[in-house]
Amino acid sequence: MRLALLLLVFASCATRDAGIEVEVSLTVGPMPNGGPRLDVGRLSITSVRGVPCDELMASLNPISSAWAHGAHTPEAASPLRADVAVDVDLVTPGPTPLATLRPPPGLWCGLELRFSPSTSDARWGGATLLVDANEGSASRRYLSTSQRAPQLRFLPLTLSDTTRHHHLTVGLDPTILSTLQPATSDTRLELLDTLSSSITMSAVETLK
Repeated sequence: MRLALLLLVFASCATRDAGIEVEVSLTVGPMPNGGPRLDVGRLSITSVRGVPCDELMASLNPISSAWAHGAHTPEAASPLRADVAVDVDLVTPGPTPLATLRPPPGLWCGLELRFSPSTSDARWGGATLLVDANEGSASRRYLSTSQRAPQLRFLPLTLSDTTRHHHLTVGLDPTILSTLQPATSDTRLELLDTLSSSITMSAVETLK
């Protein structure tokens, strides 16, 4: 009896509402003048996930034993998450669609982007971040195969029968790439961390 009840609860949690849509896109800002010439700049995004407010609050609670002991598994199948294979061009400013989520009703307080090695382009070796920079006669390749899953927080977003369509816009500032000096080794241990720290939520819009 208890098993049947648990299965019913899990099934209801995974139910999608076909009428609710959340479109997510990422806009890369312009590079400042000066600095090295960037021939290649790519960032691989492999999943997009909406973060419910109760989950976000649990993650901030130091006495939440369930969270601390791994009850939170973002890799598990979820209607809140879309697996994608998007290689964002960091050299050319502009928007890139990431995913359209069709989740059940609820209250969101954040968005999680997962950066991990690309599966869409074998030519650059399954990298998470790849930058080819040139300055004068010096050139250098910056490569990362690390994984990160930054969470972007925003004011509560209600997904319901009356507010079904939303567009979340993520902003990325590539200014940090203009500080690279190809002639010398970069002192930052992980350029991916530095770049991801520039990502912000720039808009939360309701689509008509």
